[in-house]
Amino acid sequence: MFEDEIETVNAERQIFYKTILVKCGIFCGLIAAFFSVLILFVMLGRNSWKAGLKREAVQVLSENGLEKIKVGDWINSKTAVAVSACSYKAVAEDGKTEMFVVLVRVPTLYGPVSAVYVCSAEGRAEFVGLADVSGKTAEKICGNSENAQIEYWRKKVPVIAGIGDS
Repeated sequence: MFEDEIETVNAERQIFYKTILVKCGIFCGLIAAFFSVLILFVMLGRNSWKAGLKREAVQVLSENGLEKIKVGDWINSKTAVAVSACSYKAVAEDGKTEMFVVLVRVPTLYGPVSAVYVCSAEGRAEFVGLADVSGKTAEKICGNSENAQIEYWRKKVPVIAGIGDS
């Protein structure tokens, strides 16, 4: 009653399916190659990005009279704000006082700006300054943002540095 019937496909259809399959394979291969190159460039640029942020932090610290703080290694943060913030280990001049230097991208009227904070090992954070901004612009940003964003991120800095609780 139930017989297995095998449906045959004519030669024209086989060629059509084969060309569609080849075209889809080439397209998927190009997409995979594009994303592979993109991931490669991100991986290669990561170390220079970390070094640039460290340079910015050292510059802000020295501009604000804290050049005695030695900024160390980058800390891999496991928090959700790791996209907008990064932290570095640091030590004071005496070599005994451990602290953290945290950079946070803060949105302002002038665009996103990196705010630099210093956090002690006990979890006390202090706003130091803004990276790549000086003069009247820095005064305006700090004046307009002092109570809101800078204070908000000051409270979040211990969590970013991995010291405090959320």
